[in-house]
Amino acid sequence: METFLQVIDWILRITGLASIIIILINLFIKDCEYIDNVKIIANPTEEELNKCKNYEEYSEYEKSHENTLFLPLSCNVKVLKLYSLKLTEEGKLKKDVLIKKYKRLEPYHGVVFNIMRTCAAPRYSLEWKIDYGYKGKEIVQYNGFNGNDDKEIVKYHYGFISKIRKILMIK
Repeated sequence: METFLQVIDWILRITGLASIIIILINLFIKDCEYIDNVKIIANPTEEELNKCKNYEEYSEYEKSHENTLFLPLSCNVKVLKLYSLKLTEEGKLKKDVLIKKYKRLEPYHGVVFNIMRTCAAPRYSLEWKIDYGYKGKEIVQYNGFNGNDDKEIVKYHYGFISKIRKILMIK
């Protein structure tokens, strides 16, 4: 009986050590995650706008017919920012000016941006932050590859502090 308890003790020690090693590997290697909790829709229809509980509008040009709907589905967006972009001398995109900032967007509380989508050099970028400090970023432009401008799965980046907050479940 005593040897059986020792075997169980060693099995539990080994699984505990393995779980600590897996957590440490996850802390230092993984720096992004793809999640489907936000939807970005280019030129939304009335039906897609009706899915929102309510939505706010930001209009750059009065007569522009291009809209982009940012819709949180299953998360609270702490901060949503619209930036203008500029091209550097090296040909890279860089944030220029913060145009509009929204705070505390609940699920299905959308924002409709009436801004121009460009092809070659994008002019706008959306950045937002959700629980645990995860940061999402999307450049508002036309998709020249297949023409599908809607985003249903978003890549989130997070840093070391965000990973620790996620493990400890501190929002």
